[in-house]
Amino acid sequence: MTKMKTNAVLIVMVVLIGFCFFAQVVSAETAEEWNNKCIGFAISGEYEKAIECFDKVIELDPNHAYAYSNRELARSKLEEQEGEP
Repeated sequence: MTKMKTNAVLIVMVVLIGFCFFAQVVSAETAEEWNNKCIGFAISGEYEKAIECFDKVIELDPNHAYAYSNRELARSKLEEQEGEP
């Protein structure tokens, strides 16, 4: 009886671990979701975070034109911000 319980526990653990890995794959974020996060950083004035975030968007989708232009806008705003006394 204890061997059956041990086997049942092992099977349940393997299944749970499998679900964890599956959940990570399913929750992978798209370039568009990242782009929306980046815009949030830029709007809140966190330009360095926004630039790093737009880099991630471009890594995910090298053809994401908005990410390139938004990254340049964030760089421009960061330069303005750093130039202020």
